This record gives sequence, C-alpha cells and structure tokens, in this order.
Amino acid sequence: MTAVTALLVASVCFTSLLGTLLGYDIGIISGAIVFLTKDLSLSTGQAEVVVGSLNLVSAFGALLVGSFADRFGRRAAICLANALFVLGTLTVVLSHGFTGVLWGRIIMGFGVGCGFVVGPLYTAELSPPDKRGMFTSLFEVSIGTGILLGYLVAYLCRDMTLQVGWRVMIGCGAVPPLISLLFLAGLPESPRFLWAVGRKKQAREVLQRVMDPAEVEACCGEIEASVLAAAAPREALRALLCPRTPGVRLMVLVGLGLTLSQQAWLGLGLGLGLGLGLGLGLG
Repeated sequence: MTAVTALLVASVCFTSLLGTLLGYDIGIISGAIVFLTKDLSLSTGQAEVVVGSLNLVSAFGALLVGSFADRFGRRAAICLANALFVLGTLTVVLSHGFTGVLWGRIIMGFGVGCGFVVGPLYTAELSPPDKRGMFTSLFEVSIGTGILLGYLVAYLCRDMTLQVGWRVMIGCGAVPPLISLLFLAGLPESPRFLWAVGRKKQAREVLQRVMDPAEVEACCGEIEASVLAAAAPREALRALLCPRTPGVRLMVLVGLGLTLSQQAWLGLGLGLGLGLGLGLGLG
C-alpha cells in the first residue's frame, strides 16, 4: 500500500475545489436568478439565456483546455480555470444589465469547462495507482458540496436588498477558486506531463514526494507506457470508437450511458427548479 503524503492530500484537495465551481453555480443561480431578474428587469427569455449560457459554453471550454494543458502544463490549466471563473464572477457582480451578466456567465462557463477536465486529470496523474480511484472521486464530492454551499448562501442572503443580495450570492462563488490560486504555487506539476516533455528527472522527484520510494520505479514504467501509447492517437481513438471485443464495447456503452443520463437528469432537475423559482418569484 502506498503511503499518503501531506503534499498529495493537499494537492488533491485544492485541485478538487474546481468541482465546486459548477456545483456552487447550480445551487446559487436557482436563488440568485429571481433577484437578478427583478433588479435588472430581465425578460423570461433573457433569464433563461443567463442560466443556460454557462452550461453551453463549458462544453467548449472542456474541448479546448486539453491542448492547453498538454502544452503549458496541468498547473497552468488549473490557474486558467480558476482565473476565468473569478473574472467571470466579477463581471457578473459588477454588471448593471443583461449584456454584462451574459458576458460574465460566458467567461465563467469557460472556467467551469476547463476545471472539469483538468481537475480529475491532474488528480489521476499525481495519485498512486492504489489511491487513484479514491482521490479522483473527491472531485465528484466537491460538486455536491458546491451545490449544498450554493443553496446555503442563497438562503442566508435571502433577506438582503434586491440590488445587493444576488451580487453577494454570486460573488461568494469566487472564494474557492481564489483559495486554489493562493496555494497553487506550492503544488507540484503533474509527473505525467513532466515525463512527456522530457523532464524525467523532475517527474521522478515529484513521484518521490507523493508516494513510497519503492513504488516510484513501477509508476515511472506506467507513465512511460502511457506516453508511448499517446504517440499513436489515431489508433487509440479508433480502438475507443470502434472496439473489437465485446467486453470493451460494453464498457464504452455503459460509460456513455452513465454520462448522458447523469447530465440529462441534472439538467432536468435544474430546469424544473429554476422554472419553479422564477414562477414563484415573479408571480
């Protein structure tokens, strides 16, 4: 069994804060949108665009951040995700009309999309094999925690004035990414990234800091194999999209089914909750 070091735990915890970005937005927007709509005199259609724009844009952020992380590193991608979310939050908080709020939500969406990819990626590449499943699951836990915090903050701010309440609600969402940015300089770079760009000595040093020395060589062999496999992306992509064995085909179908159903139910629940909230708040 691999010993869990303080550095590994701290790195995983601060990176998992990226999961709270979407979670907090899901929770807080259901309460803030009622006050925001009244304060800025938004139409029902504009309110729907404000809410849905973040989720739509986050898909593009997720698609683009992979190449950024491969070129500049995982820590740089984490910094980008947090910085975009903070910038978008400030843009929304300081806005006085639909256009400003929409631009802020778009920027936040890119930050959420980036975080959803680079957070689990960094955790998986830094964690020892026997702890990888446990640590990557913390990202999902942070999403649920973010949702809970969003509802809690919305409840605590419910009696604030119309002009201030929704700004405080949304502004509190900048706290987790600011904490992550504050401690980012102390986190190690992904050993997998360091190995891929030829900095193998530094990759070994990182591994020695987060796991038992006896397991470093085995992990280095695993990283070397993954880097070599990544040199033929077309073959890997073809094997994923057109699996030849029934077992792999079943795993791909189950993975896709779980992902699609999870997002479908999340979107349905969020849509019903926001519709009910807008109906009660504006009725």
